[in-house]
Amino acid sequence: MKRAIPVLLMVALLFGASTVSGELIGDAVATVLVTVDPNVTVNVISSVVDAGTVQTGDFEATIVFRIDANQQQLNIQIEATPLYKGNDPLEETVDPIPLANLPATISPTDAAPMNGLSNDVPLNISTGSIDGFPSQLSAPLRFESSQNNHFSQDVYVTVRYVQVDPEQPVGEYGGRVRIIVILDGYTGTTPP
Repeated sequence: MKRAIPVLLMVALLFGASTVSGELIGDAVATVLVTVDPNVTVNVISSVVDAGTVQTGDFEATIVFRIDANQQQLNIQIEATPLYKGNDPLEETVDPIPLANLPATISPTDAAPMNGLSNDVPLNISTGSIDGFPSQLSAPLRFESSQNNHFSQDVYVTVRYVQVDPEQPVGEYGGRVRIIVILDGYTGTTPP
């Protein structure tokens, strides 16, 4: 036991000495990580677009939307409705002015469809409605921005109509056009 006491005393002195003789300054480093999620903001430049006047024949309306996204590739869909007298889709006594059997055109100022595809998208998917107006939807078309890692630009959307009835009642007709932007990472099954 006499022999164990000096050994224990030596061990105690060593541990005690290392604690007592610590540094006068210390530091530690932690790593902070964050993931920036994709996001997009979509606005319409003018919420009312005047397509002029028509008696019969084809005519078009061009709507300017603004898209700001933090990724350079995105999918765009167009949804549009016929034009209803008095801007009233519930008025059943007057036939609406239908969408023409022609595609809508999507023209961003600084982007192009990927894989050399055309800017034209057929409105051939029957959907629900926009604000109570029965609508037709396009398939998504993928665009790539020429901007560096973002998509911040105006997008011109042209929708075509055809007025075929020479005895269509005079007056103002109205409908809706919606742009839908889908970013990578969206996992829903339908557009918002």
